[in-house]
Formats: sequence, structure tokens, C-alpha cells
Amino acid sequence: MFAGAPQPSSRAAEAEVTAGMGGVQLLAHQRSLMQQQDESLGDILSSVSALRRTSAAIGEEVALQNGMLDALDEDVERTGAALRHAEQRSAALAGARSKTAHVDRGEPPPPATWGEAAAETCALQ
Repeated sequence: MFAGAPQPSSRAAEAEVTAGMGGVQLLAHQRSLMQQQDESLGDILSSVSALRRTSAAIGEEVALQNGMLDALDEDVERTGAALRHAEQRSAALAGARSKTAHVDRGEPPPPATWGEAAAETCALQ
């Protein structure tokens, strides 16, 4: 219920207040109650307006942060792709280096497959 409006439990008390009033006094009392209700409604309207402004500001902030998160996600994807590419290049270089390491040591190249290794072993015997 609205502030200033008689509550069910206070109706008896309100009846006691208005019991001795004449028509003019009762009308003044009703106007006073209506003014209190209008003030309460004004307070409610102010609160609702403040909540609307706050919710609009929150909505703008959420939209801004969503945009920032989208940009961060794109940056992470780009960085991840660059990292995968660098890992592939590193692995390729490491593989190429291991294939040519025998040259640095002055050794013959290793066999390309197990079959070639077996053939080399048989040829040496």
C-alpha cells in the first residue's frame, strides 16, 4: 500500500480520527491524505526515474565492455594463430636441423626409413 494510505489494521484508528469531524473538516483531512499520497507518488516517480537512468548507464557500460571483450577475443585468436605458426616453423627448423646435424659432425646421413636402415645393416655384414 501507499505511504499515508490507511492500512487495514489502522482503519479503526482512522474512523476514530474522522468520527467527530464535520463535512468541511473531513474534506480537509481527505485533501491532506491525498497530498501525502501525491508526495509519496512523487518520491516513487523520482526513484523510478533514477533507476531508469542507472539501468541505462549500466546498459551502456555492458555494451562497452562487450565490445572490449570482443576485441580482446580477436587479439587472443590472432596471437594464438601467430604462436601456432611460430611453433610449426620452430618444429620445421628443428627437424631440418636434426636432418643436417650429421653434416656438422662429419658423419654420413641417417637412413630415411627403417627399411633403409635394415638394408644398410645387411650390406655392412
